[in-house]
Amino acid sequence: VRASIVLAGLGIASAISVIMVAQFDDRWPFWAIVMVSTAVGATASSWTGVFLAEVARAAPSGQVSAATGGSIFFTYFGLVVGPTVFSALIALGGSYQLGFYVIAGAIFLASLSILPRRDKVPRAQGSS
Repeated sequence: VRASIVLAGLGIASAISVIMVAQFDDRWPFWAIVMVSTAVGATASSWTGVFLAEVARAAPSGQVSAATGGSIFFTYFGLVVGPTVFSALIALGGSYQLGFYVIAGAIFLASLSILPRRDKVPRAQGSS
């Protein structure tokens, strides 16, 4: 399976599980909260190895260190900025739900953006 498909699948699963977290309330049974939380943890932490392998594979010859270092910079930048953005969303929405929905949406859009696309090959003129 292509790495982009694995990464997109993990992202979509992560987005779905984050949306489920946004639905937590006191009616949820403990075992269900544990299952959803496990899914969030598994999908949120399992992509890094595949991601770095794909960055290294796609990097130009002799540029693997620069490519992986640059990608990790932006990845961890999100870890620094993310909690502040999440807090602002909680303040705006008055609950955690808006924060979780925004995160899920960002994950989902990023996942769609890395799915492989089939480029349409133009037909040669005169062929039918």
